[in-house]
Amino acid sequence: MRFSRVSISSKSLAIATLLVCASISAIAAPITYGSLSNFDVINDTGQACNGFEIELEGISPGDIVYTFGDTGGPNPVLYIRYGKPTIHPNATGTGSIVRYASHYDAASKQFTDATPAAVSPYPVTMGHQCWVYGDPTHYSGSGCEHFGVSLVKNPTKTTYRWLIGDNTTGTLKVAGTIGSPNIPAPVNVPAPIWNISQNPPPSPGSPPIPVVIAVVLAPPAPPLPPSGVGQWGDAIWMKIYKTELPGPVELDDLVLGGNAANPVPNPDVDPPEIEWQLLQSAPIGKVGIFEKSENGGEVGAGNEAVSRRYEFYKYTGQYDQDPDNLHEAFCDNPIELAQQTPARCGTPDGNGVAGVGDLIGAQNAALNLVPLCAADVSGSVSMKRSGYLFDFKTKLFSQKVTLTNTGNTTVFGPLSLVLDNLNLSAPDGLYDVPSGTTSCTAPQNSPYINLISTSDMGLPPGNSISVVLRFSDATKKAITYSTRVLSTSGSR
Repeated sequence: MRFSRVSISSKSLAIATLLVCASISAIAAPITYGSLSNFDVINDTGQACNGFEIELEGISPGDIVYTFGDTGGPNPVLYIRYGKPTIHPNATGTGSIVRYASHYDAASKQFTDATPAAVSPYPVTMGHQCWVYGDPTHYSGSGCEHFGVSLVKNPTKTTYRWLIGDNTTGTLKVAGTIGSPNIPAPVNVPAPIWNISQNPPPSPGSPPIPVVIAVVLAPPAPPLPPSGVGQWGDAIWMKIYKTELPGPVELDDLVLGGNAANPVPNPDVDPPEIEWQLLQSAPIGKVGIFEKSENGGEVGAGNEAVSRRYEFYKYTGQYDQDPDNLHEAFCDNPIELAQQTPARCGTPDGNGVAGVGDLIGAQNAALNLVPLCAADVSGSVSMKRSGYLFDFKTKLFSQKVTLTNTGNTTVFGPLSLVLDNLNLSAPDGLYDVPSGTTSCTAPQNSPYINLISTSDMGLPPGNSISVVLRFSDATKKAITYSTRVLSTSGSR
């Protein structure tokens, strides 16, 4: 049996040895519907915050292929004040937390970075301006941040939270509402849930037609009080812009506002898919008609991605004060003349819009209908190779390769060592059966070995993992190859 020997070393754990056997077939690369989300969010909590977190239900850490924050590497250039986030499983084990956090100076007992409270009126952003190069003049004091994640799967639920630091303990907690610190401050920037299905092919031999529906849920209503009579949740307004793209989208396309080949929706040029839509959750026991938005349909022939831009605004119209329908919005169309009265939407502004307040946040989101590639983490992993040993019995050369995580964050599995530009040709070559060959990442057709096979496991900072590779080389020429390290559940 052909095999490669893999060992993992840790400063705190005993060395574990695993065998990657030839009986393990190459891992198939099914088409996954990768979702991307890049958004500006206003800190309207009324207080300075020291971080932000994104909770993704149904997502393992290894399903997160890229996060926005800095350039990466040992000396990264920061795009936002917090740099790259940390990633870890959530408390229930049903999803993951992406956490952006300020540095904490233990000597002075101070968090060194903070997003100031925004000052009304908040400027309307394009969804990708609240970072160093998006608005270099005003970013530091704007009270606005930009965050983003790229996933190989579609989360079942996404929750955003502002975080505040406790200088005494150096820990972060969810920001509370001013005057009610035990009630989390709302972040009313809903993330779309993408529902994908397929219609039958229009003709024999042609591919099925994908149908993509984007669902946005209203912010939840408050929990029921002891009286058992709840109130409606805070209402918000939403604008939607949509475009379909001929090629897959990368997270940076959404950050930079797209490129010539794959433009994302531009509100200055593209008409809105929906001009104004009310979102509001009903209390338990009642049914509302604005609890969710569902928009979409068949994707045009030849297109590989759907991109939507969402803008969210505060609701400033009137609410019902009747205890039986407490806090239900009276205004559901801010441009309808019949509703522009003091008792419903209020007085219209110069654009003929009433009941719409400050921007809460803007989100650029996309769904790729082609596989997302795994993340290349070679810059965060050092490589050490031993010399070659020759086994006179098996006639094989062997070499030990040790990978060490030199970065500041865990490199999550699946973790693969790729052998590029191997100079041996059949029948010589890598004797141990590889886990597969690259087809999504370049160079293509390079063999790779999975060192960590599950998305929940990872290689923490400072830890190492080793594998013994064996080669057949009847010509006895020098064996040469270059290496890459791929991480996360993206296609290889």
